[in-house]
Amino acid sequence: MAYYAVWMKPANQELAPVYLEAHIEYLSQLRLEGKVSGNGRLLNGPAGNGLVIYRGSSLEEVQALIEKDPFVVHGVRAYELHHWDVRWAPHTGLGGIREITAAQLWERIENGEKPTIIDVREDHEVAEGVIPGAIHIRLGDLEHRHTEIQPAGEIFFLCRGGRRSLKACEWLLSNGYTGLVNVAGGMTAWKELR
Repeated sequence: MAYYAVWMKPANQELAPVYLEAHIEYLSQLRLEGKVSGNGRLLNGPAGNGLVIYRGSSLEEVQALIEKDPFVVHGVRAYELHHWDVRWAPHTGLGGIREITAAQLWERIENGEKPTIIDVREDHEVAEGVIPGAIHIRLGDLEHRHTEIQPAGEIFFLCRGGRRSLKACEWLLSNGYTGLVNVAGGMTAWKELR
């Protein structure tokens, strides 16, 4: 599996809200499927430019996915596609954080592994269901409770969709933790497996 950076650039069509909503929905679905691992705007690029990190087995597979993006279908955005060498969402600006899909985590548990899982969701979200054995540490409590987490070894983080858990990984990485793994799609993707 390889990673590909897709630079989305303004094209001739004006950006209508309906295209933006369709684009966001499309990327959200690909994220749940583990085919998109990150997206964001280019901090130093021209206004309207964005970057999406795709995951696929070949350039052709990823290009086929991009061609189905409503932005591209309706001519709202043009794109450039490049091979990407790292495994982190580009908008974080940090390396050293791995990412797996909920399906990959499920498979590891089914194979008898007992991974350390940290659930950073809010209390009301956890009340709706958790992965058995997961440790609940809200993202807002992480700074005060991080000593409860082993500083090394593989640790999996999840939230509802993958963004808050990535923030948790970023903070821990900056404080010397290693072995950080973000679960792409979070509990939303996990629930779809059941």
